[in-house]
Formats: sequence, C-alpha cells, structure tokens
Amino acid sequence: MASPVRKQYLDVKRRYPDAILLFRMGDFYETFDEDAKVLARDVEIVLTQRDMGEGEVVPLAGIPYHALEGYLGRLIRKGHKVAICEQLTEPSKARKIVERDVVRVVTPGTIIEPSLLEQGANNYLAAVLVYGDEAGIAYVDVTTGEFAVAQMGADQLAQELARLAPTEIIAPKDAEDMLASLEAQGVRTQVTPVDRKAFAPADARQRLLDLFKVVTLEAFGCESLTVIGGDPGSFAPALATAAAGAIVDYLGQMNRPALGQLQGLHTYTTDAFMAMDPQSRRNLELFEGGRWGSKEHSLLSVLDLTRTPMGARLLRRWLGQPLMDLAELTRRQNGIGWLVESTLRRKQLQDALANVSDMERTLHRAGLNVAHPREIVGMRRSLEQVPSMKAQLGEADGPLGWLDADMLLCAEAVELIAGAIADDPQGDVGQGGVVRPGFSPELDELREEAQNARSYIAGLERRERERTGIPTLKVGYNRVFGYYLEVTTAQLAKVPDDYVRRQTLTNGERYYTPEVKEYENRVLNAMERMEALETDLYRQACRQLVDMTAPISRTARALAEAAVRYQYICPQLDESGAMDIKDGRHPVVERHVPPGAFVPNDTYLSTDDAQLVVLTGPNMAGKSTYIRQVALLVLMAQ
Repeated sequence: MASPVRKQYLDVKRRYPDAILLFRMGDFYETFDEDAKVLARDVEIVLTQRDMGEGEVVPLAGIPYHALEGYLGRLIRKGHKVAICEQLTEPSKARKIVERDVVRVVTPGTIIEPSLLEQGANNYLAAVLVYGDEAGIAYVDVTTGEFAVAQMGADQLAQELARLAPTEIIAPKDAEDMLASLEAQGVRTQVTPVDRKAFAPADARQRLLDLFKVVTLEAFGCESLTVIGGDPGSFAPALATAAAGAIVDYLGQMNRPALGQLQGLHTYTTDAFMAMDPQSRRNLELFEGGRWGSKEHSLLSVLDLTRTPMGARLLRRWLGQPLMDLAELTRRQNGIGWLVESTLRRKQLQDALANVSDMERTLHRAGLNVAHPREIVGMRRSLEQVPSMKAQLGEADGPLGWLDADMLLCAEAVELIAGAIADDPQGDVGQGGVVRPGFSPELDELREEAQNARSYIAGLERRERERTGIPTLKVGYNRVFGYYLEVTTAQLAKVPDDYVRRQTLTNGERYYTPEVKEYENRVLNAMERMEALETDLYRQACRQLVDMTAPISRTARALAEAAVRYQYICPQLDESGAMDIKDGRHPVVERHVPPGAFVPNDTYLSTDDAQLVVLTGPNMAGKSTYIRQVALLVLMAQ
C-alpha cells in the first residue's frame, strides 16, 4: 500500500501527465519515477532512489527550492512543460500530511521569471485558428499584460507569426495541415496542441466577457469582426475572438493569477503595416544577422540605443511592423527631429531614462505577488524621473506634446512606495528589512522586541563564561534545537545545576537554561509574527500599486517612446510612388567596416518612369548589399 505522501504525489501527477512535476518537500523540489529520470538527464544531476514505504522504491531526483529559476530555464529550453507543486500549509502546523497542490504550470509562453526573459523583447504566447481562407490570431505577453487579436487571410498568418516571433503557439490538436503549412513557410516555434473545444466560438466569447466583466466586446473592437458560418444560416463569432478565448482558457489552466493582470483586449489590422514574409525578415537580417544568426550584425543592433527595456521592446515592434500611416510617420519624425536639434535636451532625457527600470514587467509581477522589493523601489525611482522628463519635452503643443500628455506624474504611487518600502530593502519579505520603519507601529514594536531578545542572547556567551568559569563555552543555534550552550567534555565538571541537557555530542554536551528558553521564545515568536505582518503589509502595498495599473502603464509606454536613435537624415515622405535616395548607406555594413570605407550610393525608382534597375557586377561586388540597403532604408523610414 502506498504511503500518504506517495498517494498524494500520484494524485497530483495524474492531473498533469504531460508535465514534469516538481513536488515541494521541505527545502527541495523532488521528482519521482520517469520525471526523475528526465530531470536527472536534462539538467545533469544525480539520479537516486527513495523508499516510499511498504518496500516500494522509486527513482528520485531533486533540486533546491532556492535554485528553481536556473533549473526551470534549462527544462523549458529542452521543450518540457513544468508543473510546480507547492506546500500550501506549514509543515509544523499540518496535522497529518502537508497540503500540496500545483500553483502554476510553466511553458515557454507563460514564463514570468526575469532571469529567463530577454529584456528587450516581448515573450508572446499566441493562439491561431484557420477556417477556410480566413485566420484568427490572438497573442498575449503575461509579463506586460499586452493582449491583442486580429483577423486576416489565412495566407497572411505566417508573416504575422514571423513578426510576433511567439515563444509558444497553441492550436487545435487536429490542425496538422495548418501547422505543416506554417512550418513550410518558415514559422518554427514550440506548438502546444489543445482540445478544439477551447476554440469553441460561443464558449470562447463568454470567457472574454467573464474575464473583463462586460456584456459585449464592442469596446474592444472585436464584436463586429467578420463572422464565419458553416451551414447556411449558421452563425459564429470571429476567428480572432475564438483564438483569444482559447488563450484565456489556456492561461486559466497554466497560471490563473496571470489572467487578472490583462488590462484589456486590443483589436488590430495588418493592413496598417507593411507586410513582410518570414523569408524577407531573415534575408534583411532585422533581428539576427550573419550566417549564424548573431544579433550583433542585425539592423536592431545598430539602431537600438534605447535606455530602457520598454524602449527596446517598442523599437523591436516598430522595426518588425513598419508603419504605413503618413500622418503618424510624420508625427514620429517631427518628435525625433525636435530631439536631434538639441544635444543638451537629448542628453538630459537620456540621463533620466538611464534611471528607469522595467516598470511594465515589475507592475505585473507585483500583481502576481512575485515582485522583489528592490523591483518596487526601482519603480518608484523610475516614476520620480517623470517630472524632469516632462520639463524637457517642452510645451504641450510642441512636437512631443502628445508624449507629454501620456506621461503622468503618478504621485500617489510614488508616495505609497516611498512611505511603505525601505530605500534599500534587506533580505526577503518577512525578515523585517523590507517595510520602512515608521510605516507600521506594530511592526516596529516587533522589530524592537526581536532585537532586544537577540541583544540579550548576543551577550549571553560572555556572561556565562564569567559565571561558570568555562572559558570555551559557546552559544549557538540551529533550526532543530534552537539556542543552546555548548560545553566540551573536558569542562563538564564545571556545568552549573541550572543547565538542562539538550543534545550529546562526540566531544561535548549542549544545554539550555530556563532563561535561554524564555528569550528564545521571545525571538522566535517575534520573528514569526513579524514575518506574517511584513508579508501582509508588502502584499497590501503591491495590491494598491496594481490598482494604479492604468496610469503607471500609460506612463511606462510613454517613457519607452522617448528613446532616441541614430542621427540619420530625416526622409521626406509622400505618396507619389517615387523613391529617390541620395548617398544611401547600408546601416549595418557601415558599422562593421573601417570609418569611411563604405561608399554611399544613390537609388531612384518610380512607378511611372523607373520601375526596374539593372544591377550588374562580378561576384562579391556588393550587389546583394545594395539590394538589402534599399529595403532597409525604406523600412527605417517607416
């Protein structure tokens, strides 16, 4: 008969058969059976075994709980899904067996750990659905709360996925033909097949209504998207809505708290941007350059002078989604031109941006109760830069007035963090060094009580040596026995009558006294109460910050758009159908040759009188460089 722990493990594992189950037992996450063999093999740790009672011996492999992120990253990169099963009750308070359950399932598209994410890139989870010649796509970044949908022709799906570069795609299990087609077109990412029921139109729409607590999706722009029908007279919501509902269903299973961090649903159309197929993106080396896909030789590496992770992600989106709206392009140009005019103005903005942290991701980690106190302090310091940046952006009706309007002071958030969190928080939440002294009189009292008890114990060794005449007496502490007085065998004759034996050692004895026990209880009780109170205060502050998501997120996006790029000459944009480039330079090549080695060149093309250029020259003369240069300059202009 299986032991209670073994039965508990098997019950949980039965619900997550396709995931590696990390089962929390004290200071370790343990894996058993086949999971243990896979873990040992893929992260290169020792495979052992454990007696689970009644003579049942099973394979075992474990990792320290504090080292989870490192091992988690290695497992995800190997293509595994990982279910994290935590202890939900304190072992010391459990009557029979510690209650455990899965709190989160980690997949490539649901990662939230900063060390596993690329700061300058979004981590998208996408859902796709194809019906005839139509396709729906939805994508979400759980680290920033971005959630968007679009409906398009099925022939456009591959190029849109190439733009998004999601780390994970969910699709119906029976969509083999669609997935094969995408792979043939160069879309290569991890695909997670899910039950087609997740895409059921009516249920998918209802999930969205329930999530955002609305009665219609009209405000999100996807209620009236093109609808699909099977038999004559049948009706179903848009493919895009079905894909979005499938994402909600998937996140509900993998990491339900993340759903609460989604700020809304944005509907977009690919018609507003220049289309680029996966092959063109690779050939133009927008994000990866050279034969081995090095980021060092890409267009992004040349243009990315951004000072914040948010700005880096925005620039990547702009490069991957060239704009075709002439009015918006002109607005961007005017803003950049205004910054280029003043070196001092630009330098002051850059200095301020250098002190801005990744507020988007910090805000969402706060909503999931996983933000580190230093991240929260970083958010405060970021928001403190806003007044000086607003002052640098000039008048409200100037070239960047639209940006100034989006940068909100968020004074309430700054005041909350400054009042609640220490400037230099020490240790983990619950150890007493995170909440600012003076914020909570009750917490201050507990800190003082614990400190006084510690001070008494700190002087105990000196006092007891003087009282007993034992010069080698030591005071120590461990988690099993608490505080103790240690005496070597040679000095046992001098042990006073009020010493009570606690533990026998090879070369001595450990004791306690009623007085030591009293102060130990004071320290431990104060620490336990302090841990609970500080944790509660910190989470309460995080919840208040999350309530301010809208203004903080709006400001975070505005700060990203203030990033400055290279001082290239501003192109004149019109809709004439002609392209006239004078002294054009390949932006990447000229950065990797000696100064002055690249020879500028001209290009003239027109839909009226110059639709074709005959380009000749020997091998390695630079013909392909010239062709790519023209395409990249057009893309940069957009």
